[in-house]
Amino acid sequence: MFRRSLIALCTAFYLGAAAWAAAGEAQPAPPASAPPQAPQVSITFLSADAGRAAIVDDRAEPYFDKLQPLEMAAKTASPVPGATLDEQRAECRRRYQAAVREFTQEEEDMLTSYVSKIQPELQKDYPLVARTPWSFIKAADNIEGGLPCTRGAHIILTESWLRDLEGWGYRFAEPGQAGGALIAHEQLHVVQRAHPDLFLKLYTGLWGFRRAEKIEGCPWLVEHQILNPDAVDCGYVFPIAGEKDVKFIQPLVTLAKTGPVPRMPEDFRTIAVVVDPVERGFRVRVGRDGVPVHAELDSVRQYVQEVAPSRENFHPAEVAAELFGAIVAHDAFDPTSREHPSLEPLRQWFRANLK
Repeated sequence: MFRRSLIALCTAFYLGAAAWAAAGEAQPAPPASAPPQAPQVSITFLSADAGRAAIVDDRAEPYFDKLQPLEMAAKTASPVPGATLDEQRAECRRRYQAAVREFTQEEEDMLTSYVSKIQPELQKDYPLVARTPWSFIKAADNIEGGLPCTRGAHIILTESWLRDLEGWGYRFAEPGQAGGALIAHEQLHVVQRAHPDLFLKLYTGLWGFRRAEKIEGCPWLVEHQILNPDAVDCGYVFPIAGEKDVKFIQPLVTLAKTGPVPRMPEDFRTIAVVVDPVERGFRVRVGRDGVPVHAELDSVRQYVQEVAPSRENFHPAEVAAELFGAIVAHDAFDPTSREHPSLEPLRQWFRANLK
């Protein structure tokens, strides 16, 4: 069973007791006469028309042309009609475009306030991120399971997550730490997409992933694998040292169930697929039943410990974004609180490389 929903994965790291306590205090709302001060960085809130074009723009990184039928059904909450895979993918794009909404002025003010809160930390320690323009798209909850994500240079926030961001402190004295972590997390995905070679050094250097030139899959994975719009490239493997030799795993998100409409994220699971070295890459090890040899990802202790304290450990790009968001929010909101000790080497890597 998939022990935690991806919603829980996206929030549990940030929502400690202090954040909940702060959100629950009856603090006065900010005066209506004092709108949030805009930070020294570009912030764009795409109109519905502009958002509909941007949300399906795959020029920076192909996504829709890689989706499969059950995956599209899960990500749009209903079966996707079409006589061919191309027709189904076209319908999937149409659904994503139809989901785009207009921001309200209150939502724009709220997000500006969040950016204003974390921007000084970005400018001080991570100038590359600070120089990256912010661009937001608003969408209905019926795509991507209602989860926040990115495409190209844009952060996509669904209606329910905008309400969560509001509830995490904006109506009180100032933006909440959990919301600051979320938007810093998503903005790092934009930076990762723009600077892939830089982050490859992080994944292979600090954590020990290997970037595979090619990984030969299998039909089971074609049907069951779930692509992450924030990290489409799944060509990373991780070495697991044994008593006699080294084995390799590929962290993946897959479907645990394949009914007509799998639920996202309830029917997702994270697994470690065993892969074997072959010439110029790796090959998935497949059992007699056609299913890859695998284990639950969280059961692979060496891997979990290496990327700790990440809860979104199913892709190195997600590990980096989650922990970056946690570091930035800690420093911007609560710098005197204790942190997980394994975050300090990562903080130093970010400071040295995100200049």
